[in-house]
Amino acid sequence: HALSSSETLRILVAAMDVPDASKAADRDAASEILGKIGKPAVETLTACLKSPNRFLREGAVSALGATQDERGVAALLALAGESGVQADNAMMTRIYAALGASKNRKALDVLTQGLAKDQEQGRRSAAASALGELGDVRAVDSLIAALDASKTALDTTIQEALQKLTDFTPEGDGFDWKAWWAQN
Repeated sequence: HALSSSETLRILVAAMDVPDASKAADRDAASEILGKIGKPAVETLTACLKSPNRFLREGAVSALGATQDERGVAALLALAGESGVQADNAMMTRIYAALGASKNRKALDVLTQGLAKDQEQGRRSAAASALGELGDVRAVDSLIAALDASKTALDTTIQEALQKLTDFTPEGDGFDWKAWWAQN
C-alpha cells in the first residue's frame, strides 16, 4: 500500500531526528527529500525548528531553503534574528546557505548584513556564497565593499558570487571590480 503524504513526512522527519553522528548521510538525504517535496512540507519543517535536537533543526533549515516557499523563508529570517541562534556559527552558516538556496529576494538584507558585519569568516563566506545563489544584482555593491586585497578564502568566495551575479569572469589577478561595476 502507498504511504500517505503525512506518513511520508513523519518518516522523513524521524530520519532527521536521530542524534547519532553516524547517521549524518541519512539525515542529509531526508532533508534533501523534504526540500524537494516543497510546499507540503513547509509547515512540518517549520515546526522542526523548535526541536531540542540540533540535527533535526539543521536538517529543517536546509530543507526549508530548498522548498523556496515564502513561509519557509519567513521562518528562516525569523530564526536568523534570534539571539541564541546568532551566537551559533554552524547554525547561522546553514541559515545563510538555506536563504541563498531559497532564491528569495527577502533574504537580501539578512545576507548583506551577515557579509558586512559578521565577525566570523566562515559565516561571512557563507553569506557571500548565498548572495551569489540568490541571484539579486543589488548584492553586487555589498560584495565589492567586502572585498579585501589579501586574497583570503573569503575574497575567493566573494569573487565567485560576483561572477554569478554579473555573468562576467575577469582575467588576471587584482581585477578592479569596483571600477568595472561603475562602468557596467
